[in-house]
Amino acid sequence: MRNAEFVKWCASPKSKRQPWIKVRWINVTSISWDIIKALSFKHEMHPLALEDVLHIRPHNVSKADYFLHHLFLRVLVHEVADESSPTFVAEAEGLDPSALTSKQALHQRKIEQARLDALKQGTLRVSVTPMFVFLFCDGTRFLVLLISESLLTIVGYARSLLLHKTLRPT
Repeated sequence: MRNAEFVKWCASPKSKRQPWIKVRWINVTSISWDIIKALSFKHEMHPLALEDVLHIRPHNVSKADYFLHHLFLRVLVHEVADESSPTFVAEAEGLDPSALTSKQALHQRKIEQARLDALKQGTLRVSVTPMFVFLFCDGTRFLVLLISESLLTIVGYARSLLLHKTLRPT
């Protein structure tokens, strides 16, 4: 469904959840203002949660916020990065001659650098992507994620886990 179709659907009576439906799951696979705006008006999403979605900061941690109409989760999804993807390994800078006072210190520095290089050979590259989940009391769930092929499995697992917790009798 394209953005314009989804916005029309949100505004129409067809989007009202039927009483017999226990859970409604909506995947949003890109952050688009028209989609987020339509969902926020329809479901009274809290402005602070929307701010977290719209202003992605990669250094943030996972968190959960309880608001009046929904629970908001920001989860960092870690996945093994492709070998061809760029690395973020810090480059070794040149040695500062004033920092070295002897030949022995220079030798020690070279040994340490060799150890670091050996450790980097076994480095596992991991990419981190934020995933946003809105859980409403009426059984509506939104998942906002910039999706890739490898994340489809994670989404399926998260959905089945949340459905199991929602439908399980207490």
